[in-house]
Amino acid sequence: MVDLRCGEEAVVAEGEASPDVHYVHGLGTAPQQSDWPALCESELSALLEQFYDVGALREISWHSPRPFSSAARIKTTKGVFFMKRHAAALRSQEDILEEHRFIRFLAGKQIPVVRLVPSRNGETALALHGWTYELHYMGRGEDVYRDHTSWTPFIRWEHAYQAGEMLARLHGASYLYGAPARSTRLLITNARLFGQVDPMAALERAVVEQPAVGEYLDQHMWRTDVLERVVQPFHVAAYQALQRGPVMWGHGDWHGSNALWSSAGGDAQMSTVLDFGLADRSSAFLDVAVALERSMVSWLDMEG
Repeated sequence: MVDLRCGEEAVVAEGEASPDVHYVHGLGTAPQQSDWPALCESELSALLEQFYDVGALREISWHSPRPFSSAARIKTTKGVFFMKRHAAALRSQEDILEEHRFIRFLAGKQIPVVRLVPSRNGETALALHGWTYELHYMGRGEDVYRDHTSWTPFIRWEHAYQAGEMLARLHGASYLYGAPARSTRLLITNARLFGQVDPMAALERAVVEQPAVGEYLDQHMWRTDVLERVVQPFHVAAYQALQRGPVMWGHGDWHGSNALWSSAGGDAQMSTVLDFGLADRSSAFLDVAVALERSMVSWLDMEG
């Protein structure tokens, strides 16, 4: 039995005001308290024993403020690694393995992605006590956007240009990836709903299938909002474009903080592509649209 309990151990992220509370980026510009505890030393020490040749924990050097998992950069006696912990209800072991298969395929096509650390059972994702864990070797480059909230603009136009070039490379490689769509319907990017002839009917069915989503949406006039702002002005043209474009896996969350860079300067190259958690079978059109939205629509400022 692997004991992953943190006990009374207090672990904090950089910049936290309280030693007992872990803050993350929320759906606005202000930090919010995390829904789950930060990774702690006793938990990580036990976990590292489940992986091959990664050494013993020396320190936790940084806690990620990203909201949908608990993640940390850690130093061991063998090097520097990045551990992520997901609630199993949100990301199961198979969900993570689907993502990892895509990452390994891209690595074989010379796309610069992080290497995955296999566990002693041969898998790159571990399911333990209601959590799902994955361990990565550190990617090459600087985490220039580490302190920026996700979905904010590139700090330099040259970074946006490099990001566009890399996304085109990724699409050229992923066109050859023949895996089916993800089995999960949580936190992925695809055209399952708005790629339908009648997206409103598809949305209505989805709300029935996911009652908690329906309860949240029913607090708003979402049917009128979606119909008048999305479906009527844009859907016919968007649907036609999606039918013409090739179907392929996309990254699903393309923005500056999901990459490492050779520097923060104007001559920087995107040196490592990160975080394929939202990746799914979709299209290059949709992936480019998501990339533009992440960098050009300040929707975090709209919250509240």
